[in-house]
Amino acid sequence: MENKKLVVANLKMYLSTSDIATYLKKIAPLERQNVIFCPTSIYLPYFVGHGYGVGIQNVAATELGAYTGEVSAIQAAGLGVQYAILGHSERRQYFGETNAQIHQKIIQCLRAKMTPIVCIGETAEEYQKQQTKEVLKQQIIACFRDLPAEAISKVIIAYEPIWAIGTGKIPRNEEITEIASEIKHIVVEKFHCHMIPVLYGGSIKCSNIEQLENIKNIDGYLIGKASTTEEFFRLLEVVYYK
Repeated sequence: MENKKLVVANLKMYLSTSDIATYLKKIAPLERQNVIFCPTSIYLPYFVGHGYGVGIQNVAATELGAYTGEVSAIQAAGLGVQYAILGHSERRQYFGETNAQIHQKIIQCLRAKMTPIVCIGETAEEYQKQQTKEVLKQQIIACFRDLPAEAISKVIIAYEPIWAIGTGKIPRNEEITEIASEIKHIVVEKFHCHMIPVLYGGSIKCSNIEQLENIKNIDGYLIGKASTTEEFFRLLEVVYYK
């Protein structure tokens, strides 16, 4: 692959067992470098051990214990899972996750030697009120509080404007460029960490990937539903081979 960008496929709660079998056959010929697949937890064993990155879509805020239905970072790491998506807007919106809980989940992932992919983003109302930078700053500070620069350097940030997810709308390139620079600036200013990748996510599809590829300061993409369809392979062609 010529391009060093990360592509994270968040398969969400899509794909049946038979769909997964077909999907695994389709992704088998892919060059493995820099592609991370994040399936539903019960499908993780099917993805581990094939050379590409594998991530879990969420982890518990505690290491072990009587928490029915939860999966800990240390358990996922024991399977060979290397990444975890944390703080996705759907987790925040539907399950009431707070920045404080996400902070604890980051700690759990780092202890398990997994790479957290921490999602941040603003609502449509916050975007319209031009509060994006302040909202992101608050999220970053709350999620990373008290963590040393060495720990934060092991984290990936995914900027996903909430109003863009599943809507088909995305910010202008100039806006994404400015926000990515601001995110990196905040991490440097508040935590003295100079090396942190920033991904963009939210309604990525074939109709806008070439436009997004013109942005120079993002380090990859977090792709949702499109990663479960044939469109995903066309997206990879643009990102890695065009």
